[in-house]
Amino acid sequence: MVVAVLAGLVATGLTGCTSTLGYAARVNGSVISQKTINQELAYISGNPKYVDLINQPGNSGPVAGSSAGTYSKSFVAVVLDQEIQFEVIHQKLVASNALPTPAEVASARSAVAQGQFPTGIFESFSPGYQDLLAFRQAEVDKFVSVATADLVGDALNQYYQSHQADYATEACVSHILIADKDALGQIDYTASLADAVKVKALLDAGGDFAALAKQYSQDNQGTTGGSAAAGGVLNGTAADGCLTTQDLQQLVAPFAQSVVALPVNQVSDPVKTNFGYHLIKVNSRTVEPLDDTVTTNIRRREAGQRLNKLVADARVKVNPEFGSYDGKVSASGEVAGVVPPLVPNLAPETTTTTAAPAPSGGSTAGG
Repeated sequence: MVVAVLAGLVATGLTGCTSTLGYAARVNGSVISQKTINQELAYISGNPKYVDLINQPGNSGPVAGSSAGTYSKSFVAVVLDQEIQFEVIHQKLVASNALPTPAEVASARSAVAQGQFPTGIFESFSPGYQDLLAFRQAEVDKFVSVATADLVGDALNQYYQSHQADYATEACVSHILIADKDALGQIDYTASLADAVKVKALLDAGGDFAALAKQYSQDNQGTTGGSAAAGGVLNGTAADGCLTTQDLQQLVAPFAQSVVALPVNQVSDPVKTNFGYHLIKVNSRTVEPLDDTVTTNIRRREAGQRLNKLVADARVKVNPEFGSYDGKVSASGEVAGVVPPLVPNLAPETTTTTAAPAPSGGSTAGG
């Protein structure tokens, strides 16, 4: 979820404003108030077009709770979680004496208005919320700059060279399929793995991939003899084994993931799919050049990872009314974040105890 902030997904939150209503969360001693959360939810619910977008499958809705005038606990948890992330960003910028200038906020406002929302949604927010969204984006942009100040020159090129697969537009691929059958004609995965390991040993000893594919691969069906007859070369869009990013998305996941991860001219260990075991080789890759677009992407991705680390190291306490905070870090480096409160004997999408206030025109950025 932290990386989503840097990817430009507009969601919620910024600074820790104090309030007599009490706290929603504390981040390194700074308070994100219940008033801040209430105002954020009011801004969102005051824009029906945005609510409809959030409520679409795959997004962070539903916004509304099961009772009139309330919000779903799960959505409030999303709002608060991103408030926490933006607070961490803000604290880093304050510590670095790098808060955005008015000119940078103005530039960010233009970018948000033109690129972050479908047509008509940004304009449907109140002026105060438009100002807040612009300020947040300016802080995100400034954080990327501050957090990746070291990614220039040789360091940037080294990062690019070590992440070539992330910027591939096409990969030319060969494979050897081992799919031994049992007495019932079903794939015998145990026997197939054993034979795949033997073929891999031949390859590791210097065996020719094309020759071994013709000899052992069981991707040999059809009038042309499948990829085996072509020395293992897959039939891509150009009938030469070259697959675009879109082509890869049509393949079974373990195979596609191996193609993305493999260095050029290195043969994979046996990869299991529902077709059997594959030995995969990427013969070549076409990658995007290290231009301004890729450089921006690299810096945002790396800033996302560094923000993950800052969030993981932050001291966070969530008001039990809003749930709890899970500071565990996943394998990808992301923090689990705010967990909605569990309320026994109620449906999963239960409501918060915070009723939806009337939308306000004032910004919460200054708290």
